[in-house]
Amino acid sequence: MKLKDLEKKVRREARNVEHEVRHFLQETRRNRRREQVNVENNAQPKSTSTPSINKDEAANLAEQIDDLSFSTAPSTPTNDSKQPEWNEVEENIGTGTLSEINTSIDITDSTIPVSEVTFTDNVLGGGTFGVIFLGIYQGQAVAIKRLICQDKNARNEIKNIKTLLKLKHKNLLKTFGICLDNRKKNIVYSTIVMEYCRNGNLRTQVDDAKRITKFFFIKWIKEIADAMLYLHDCNIVHRDLKPENVLLDELFDIRVCDFGLCRELEATAAMSYCGTFAYMAPEIIAQQPCSTKVDVWSFGVLFWEMLTQSRPYAGIISGRVLLEIGKHCLATDKNSSFYLHPPQECPEQIAAMINECLLNDPHARPSFSIITRRIPFIEEELNYVDDTQWALLRLEQSNFSDTSQDLTTLSMS
Repeated sequence: MKLKDLEKKVRREARNVEHEVRHFLQETRRNRRREQVNVENNAQPKSTSTPSINKDEAANLAEQIDDLSFSTAPSTPTNDSKQPEWNEVEENIGTGTLSEINTSIDITDSTIPVSEVTFTDNVLGGGTFGVIFLGIYQGQAVAIKRLICQDKNARNEIKNIKTLLKLKHKNLLKTFGICLDNRKKNIVYSTIVMEYCRNGNLRTQVDDAKRITKFFFIKWIKEIADAMLYLHDCNIVHRDLKPENVLLDELFDIRVCDFGLCRELEATAAMSYCGTFAYMAPEIIAQQPCSTKVDVWSFGVLFWEMLTQSRPYAGIISGRVLLEIGKHCLATDKNSSFYLHPPQECPEQIAAMINECLLNDPHARPSFSIITRRIPFIEEELNYVDDTQWALLRLEQSNFSDTSQDLTTLSMS
């Protein structure tokens, strides 16, 4: 069978599996809600039928869908200039009965009354599992993420709130709590109230025609590393560190955000495909046991990108990036064009940081404890780099060859 035909078959089977599991989950939720209503009315729950699929099989299929999501997603995003309004997303957001949410997840301490939040239709952007709106809470501007995911994902994000509220670090985005909007009868819409950062994210700075100054380069690298060290000390892995998830407040201080993919670390945990391919560690791609070092790899890519102000793997489709990182970076050969080499005239300490964060062996990568201790040496080294030399580090573009090659022409080994 040709690779192109095999790819079509995988995509078709993935869609069929996804449809079957979604149908099972939807029917299960309906039955659970019927039973809840019967219990609240002191009545015996009626026996209802569910689709003929084993629950364990459904769970396994759901995991397979997560793993295959990169294959079924469109290769290019759709362009829609129309911004969604608050009431336009209500049909798609995570919902459930008030008693159901309160009994399944204890969020009493982190609940904000809907009357204390002013909601607007000003869309700030999209985050993991949600659309983010501008709002007002306690007299200050806030970012409000309204969940637009399936109930399972909505509950996972709500569970994260209890963890996020315990995190206290100046370079992590502050989460105020969750607002359960039950103004519609017996229905709850879940929104997360977060700190609002006026100066956007690091992506706009990296892509700007103006060179990032040495001052802000060191400042931002240090603040990102400090935030990640704190997360790791709390036994939490971010898993999606990238410029879009690094915000800047009114003083251009760093706020690491979007913990939708965060998880508490489990020993030798294998992680599903998650995050953005260009920043994804090879052990995640290879489905090998993972650790906090997956964030160190992402930091290395981000470090390289801030230094060169160039997109990693620019012009190469994400599917090929996924395959090639797994194939080349897990091997001993680092001469592949997919390896992010430091610029030729790069200062020694900076070059070493990039090379070590992007080592194939995760155990050989430095921890954020080591990274934070080495940043002052990088800062001292940059004192001897003049503005002309600093500008040239951006002008040196890495050579990503064969950018026109399509995913379907690659051989599978």
